[in-house]
Amino acid sequence: MNEKKRNLHISHFIPFFAMMAAAVITVICYTFTAEKREFMDYLAVIGVAMVPLLFPLYTLLFGRTLPPFVCIMICVHMFVSANLGTAFKLYDVFLWWDLFAHGLFGFNACIAAFVIARDFGEIRSMWGGLLLAMFVAMGLAAMWEMMEYICDRITGGDTQRVAESVVAGKSPLADTIEDITITLAGWLVFAVLFLTDNLCAHKIFRKLGLVSPSVREEDADSENRE
Repeated sequence: MNEKKRNLHISHFIPFFAMMAAAVITVICYTFTAEKREFMDYLAVIGVAMVPLLFPLYTLLFGRTLPPFVCIMICVHMFVSANLGTAFKLYDVFLWWDLFAHGLFGFNACIAAFVIARDFGEIRSMWGGLLLAMFVAMGLAAMWEMMEYICDRITGGDTQRVAESVVAGKSPLADTIEDITITLAGWLVFAVLFLTDNLCAHKIFRKLGLVSPSVREEDADSENRE
């Protein structure tokens, strides 16, 4: 077995640099355009910009590199949620923005779960892989709703849109249930892609860089033997 490479390269930090640049631009625009500036909005934008530091940390700890597709999709989700949704208030401008963000979250959770499972084990069953992705996505969705609830209790905010739901004549639980349900829709998108990839001999995932190194090595050995 080859020794895992834990060396970091500047390329591992590109997502972090990109998100920090986006955060700086967002903070400047928000500061000069927002009618009411809130500390939590600043915290959200700066906070998500730090998340890509987990990518090189993953490499440093485990000797594995997350595929660029995974890093890009996670950064896109964070930009959509924090920068556009929270700072620029697109959650209020477009009623579907919150559902879109949660659906993207569900898809990304499935992709990340698939890659990590491939890095540290073997997905022996196609259906087992789909169930694993679903459990991870739904579990993370539930944890996110719990975090929103705790933050609202501590700060007195309303990230779960309880007041908005009451004004609209909806149950205060509606936003939470809708968020979790749309996360499942994100899993369905992943499931369609996953099943299609299996029917296409994993060509789709290979192009996205989602196939584990061991599988790529096996393919190379097979080609060499032919």
